[in-house]
Amino acid sequence: MFKNVHYVDEENKFIIKVDTKIYPLEIIMKSSYIFIDDYYIFVDYESEAKVKISFKSKQKFKKEQLENSLGEFFNELVHQSIRVKISRDTSHLREIILGRALYGACIEINEFEKDNQINEEMNYFKEGSETVQNSLDEIATDWFEKNSQEG
Repeated sequence: MFKNVHYVDEENKFIIKVDTKIYPLEIIMKSSYIFIDDYYIFVDYESEAKVKISFKSKQKFKKEQLENSLGEFFNELVHQSIRVKISRDTSHLREIILGRALYGACIEINEFEKDNQINEEMNYFKEGSETVQNSLDEIATDWFEKNSQEG
């Protein structure tokens, strides 16, 4: 079928040699990951420019099923290549969209409102309710002093 594909029928596996100039290792690994449910996958460098991928099925498959999986693997190589290319080509758009989304989520408080808010909070504690004052007194009390007085 392909010159870089070798079948080992008795072991129910096939071996592929992929040129890393066409499909970088990242693409090969992403494509291989899709098949880990049905195959044990072994990846190794054949040479500097070739990667050898061995697919050994976890169950007994017919040669036709192995060929289907092989075709799916090559389709997945193309699919992952396109995904990575689109991701790289549109990364600046994602950054712009994310930046605008985060910018729109920022809460702007002008200085006058901020000062009023702080003054209101301070007045609440100064004039304060009894429960707030009691809570502050409880927080400021040393645990050892409180427990030694009670006991």
